[in-house]
Amino acid sequence: MRNFLKNIGTFTILYFGIILIVIFSLRILVNNSKYYKLDSEISTIILGHSHAECGVNDQLMSGTMNLAQSGEVYFYSYLKLKKLLDENPNIKRVLLEFSNNQISLESESGLWSYKYLNYRYPKYSNLIGVRGNLEILFYGEGSYLSLLSLSIQEQFKFLESDKPAFDFFDWGGYLKLDQKLHIQRKWESWKSQLYLIPSSRSINDFFRILDFCLENNIEIIVFRSPQHRTYPGRINEQLFQYYIEELRIRNINFLDFANLDIPDSCFADSGHLNEYGASIFTNELKEQIQ
Repeated sequence: MRNFLKNIGTFTILYFGIILIVIFSLRILVNNSKYYKLDSEISTIILGHSHAECGVNDQLMSGTMNLAQSGEVYFYSYLKLKKLLDENPNIKRVLLEFSNNQISLESESGLWSYKYLNYRYPKYSNLIGVRGNLEILFYGEGSYLSLLSLSIQEQFKFLESDKPAFDFFDWGGYLKLDQKLHIQRKWESWKSQLYLIPSSRSINDFFRILDFCLENNIEIIVFRSPQHRTYPGRINEQLFQYYIEELRIRNINFLDFANLDIPDSCFADSGHLNEYGASIFTNELKEQIQ
């Protein structure tokens, strides 16, 4: 019996030892700087969630790359920002989307929920440190071992592809929406209540991005995209304005386009611009930052 238990223990140690070797070896290979080089003329990157993803057409802004993505929380935005700045000294400016739904407790589902972890963890696992992995292990929904397995598979595929990381892992980009305005119904009471509760995690990650840019002499401009008058997400506007005041105290430029005077035909729904609206907003944003 003793020998049996000893053999089981030895096998377990070897098994997890091999997994750790594979993980760290892949991490070194995937983090190779050649996979993170942007075109040399790119000096500005855009980060945020779906409002920026659908609202800013980077084809209309020379030297700019939109890397915003639907549902992305600042935890992941920080990871890709840090890696891209490390590998691309040509980046001099960051445009960071800041909206009402990014500071609410509801936003944390983008970090801990099974749906978003399975989608995003494999994209960024090679950039997540020990602390981040421990947080996902203890607070994330679903199996952590399953996430590791999925990440290993994706990283092998990535190395075979020899594509840039931001392309293979789909780190975001401008998303063209064609539909015309669809008015959202009022949210269920539970969702409205979550919007009224601030997320200390999301807010801390937001200011972490700002501090990182300032420490590295990167120009940081925070902006809020246009929102239709029926958009229910502004239920926490009073809370949102509190953090806007924090930006003013830090002398960080905030451009608020939430009430931009554009027709209903510019919206795909109450929180997102369609292609026509994105064209108008992008040109307005471009004028403001020049």
